[in-house]
Amino acid sequence: MQEKVAAPQAAEQIQASVTEFMNLHEFVAKARQNLSQNHWDYIVGAAETETTLRRNRMALDAIAFRPRVLTDVSKVDASVEHFGHKMRLPVMLAPVGSLESFHPGAAGEIVRATGAFGIAHMMSSVTDPGLEGVAQAAPDALRIFQLYVRGDNEKYGKVIRSIGTKLD
Repeated sequence: MQEKVAAPQAAEQIQASVTEFMNLHEFVAKARQNLSQNHWDYIVGAAETETTLRRNRMALDAIAFRPRVLTDVSKVDASVEHFGHKMRLPVMLAPVGSLESFHPGAAGEIVRATGAFGIAHMMSSVTDPGLEGVAQAAPDALRIFQLYVRGDNEKYGKVIRSIGTKLD
């Protein structure tokens, strides 16, 4: 099975079409159309029995917003402070590993975009180019590191001690 890879002009065309989306469902449909089956399964799937995925979906579906028609929202401030950083919205981009398999340079581009927009990015423990590369891509962005601890306590102790110097 041949993987779908966007050529530079195709990526520009996809980026230009973002303004065409009216809702998240249209965005997801476009992503499904452009990803290989392996990439699609990876990005929409979950671990093991997918229980957490179902619980998260149910929790999000339970949230409802009351429309405020003809209400001036030009001066609404939804910002919050998190770990000493002011965030434009109380939103954090969830960790996704192996971003480089979707698009070259994706990890750096994502942390730059979240930093420019004013929200946090949680880096996966399998982020490529790694902690240093992502920190260099957006030195002022709020970055949070997801660490899977499995087994070797000494190894992970070294990782934890080094994170502060690598991200500063």
